[in-house]
Amino acid sequence: MVKIIADNILSPLGDTTSDNLQAVRHYCSQLHEHRLWQVPEPFVASLFYEGAERPTYELLLLSSILHCLDHCTLSGRVVLVLSSTKGHTTNPDAHTFGESAGRIEQLIRPFMPKVESLTSFTVSNACISGLSALIVAHRLLEMEAYDYAIVAGCDVQSRFIVAGFQSLMAISPDPCRPFDEDRNGLNLGEAAATIIFKRCSAEDKEKCSADEVSSPQWVALPGYMRNDACHISTPSRTAEGCYRALEAALCHVALPICISAHGTATLYNDDMESVAIHRALKDDVPVTALKGYFGHTMGAAGILESILTMHALQEGWIPGTLGHKALGTSRPIHVIDRHQPLNSEQQHHPSFIKLMSGFGGCNAAMGFQLLRDDKGCEGILRDMKGRMCCGVGAHIAESQLSVHITPCEVTLCGESLPTDGATGKALLTALYRQYVGDYPKFYKMDLLSRLGFIASELLFQKEDAHSDFGQSRAVLLFGQSASCVADRSFEATIQLGDNYFPSPADFVYTLPNIVLGEIAIRHQLRGETCYFALSKRDDALIRQLVSQAFADASTTSVLFGWIDATDDDHFEAELKIMTNCYRQ
Repeated sequence: MVKIIADNILSPLGDTTSDNLQAVRHYCSQLHEHRLWQVPEPFVASLFYEGAERPTYELLLLSSILHCLDHCTLSGRVVLVLSSTKGHTTNPDAHTFGESAGRIEQLIRPFMPKVESLTSFTVSNACISGLSALIVAHRLLEMEAYDYAIVAGCDVQSRFIVAGFQSLMAISPDPCRPFDEDRNGLNLGEAAATIIFKRCSAEDKEKCSADEVSSPQWVALPGYMRNDACHISTPSRTAEGCYRALEAALCHVALPICISAHGTATLYNDDMESVAIHRALKDDVPVTALKGYFGHTMGAAGILESILTMHALQEGWIPGTLGHKALGTSRPIHVIDRHQPLNSEQQHHPSFIKLMSGFGGCNAAMGFQLLRDDKGCEGILRDMKGRMCCGVGAHIAESQLSVHITPCEVTLCGESLPTDGATGKALLTALYRQYVGDYPKFYKMDLLSRLGFIASELLFQKEDAHSDFGQSRAVLLFGQSASCVADRSFEATIQLGDNYFPSPADFVYTLPNIVLGEIAIRHQLRGETCYFALSKRDDALIRQLVSQAFADASTTSVLFGWIDATDDDHFEAELKIMTNCYRQ
């Protein structure tokens, strides 16, 4: 069992979870119009402040994490899981996600004197980054790889991000209205949010103190990620990935008190969520969305919105959806626009599901349960003991298939492929023409996506041609430089003056998880997809993170590996396949 022992929300509404909960209770918001960063058009957002001394990505994360550490003591093995969409800066030559994680790891280490080891990495999985980080951290504790997990998410807004969403015609000129018939786009927001998990297994019950069991205690339930395999920037009209993630999460929460929806207030995302929720639950469960209070806080959103929903339910109410007046989705769902009190039965052991969706076709759902007595705790423990946890009872093996691509050499299953003298980016094009040739979208892809696409194509062509992996294969990729090449390309389209012409096509590829979406679309892979940013290549950590994906009972194999690109002449991809032999 995984318990939540500390949390913090740091946003323009307040510096603590209590401050933010109080603001939401009184329907407060910091969404208002800004004219910043020489963006030609004004935009509505929730920002900390506009002065020159704006808080940085790393400072916000550090502040939120240290607030949590003031309220608990950690020991043993700890993993620090950060989540972000674009991080502290969009300058492609600045510090990477992994480097930021390493610095934060060093800064918090003195505040945890009893900790034996501390491992860190960053999840960058578009809008679902925060929830993906919670899911991964939960699994790592279940497989007993760590004793505690610090999960913290943050994004700081900038001209780069505002221009990108404006290029997609996705930003509302007014405060957003999730699920409303008059919704016309999202608002951006800034925040940092942290949750600290503690592992407490049935076999190690002494780790659950009497105080923890007897007092109200939130526990995290298994979470799931699913890909639409439909489009890199448009949600599936049938909500396939979102529905599949929600359906899997409902196996652990039979009838949640509410669904905490993504609710961006964009036309198609809200409609897609309504399809998924209606398919899974009809209109029987209240739906709440929090973007009207905080804006879209990107890498912090999944964590922040989970924390806020937890504390509201513990107090006995479901947060109303600020800005919502009349339902405007194609499927009827029960969106509440005012805070709704829980009845006495609901207050006993309330539970909810957090739902998120993002570019690259990624979707995630995760359940949370409040335990008010030890009977509920024993029930959760029995359930955990009866399930196969990741890495426990599984026989995981790497196949003999592998592909390695550098700017001047290609090796497939240990054998060199002819390059005909092509090098650098031209090599990828030559490989496409020789071994693929029937997927012209390749020419629109950024360098990272081309690299991942070609590597996966070569690998899959070596597999059994009759294999069907659509519903069972996960794709996990690891790198250091994220999407820095695409970042430079988009940055060139938003120069000041007459050169300001933001490119929507370039902007979408500034998310490093888009390469996973491209692979999923090509092969109709509807399993889990996730991108991890590391400070350097660490094969032991990579294998550990691949192993946790098998906590999802539907996963029979994982395409995984290192993929990194810094410019047209400097890149590397090394992909393999790992299989759970018991689930084939």
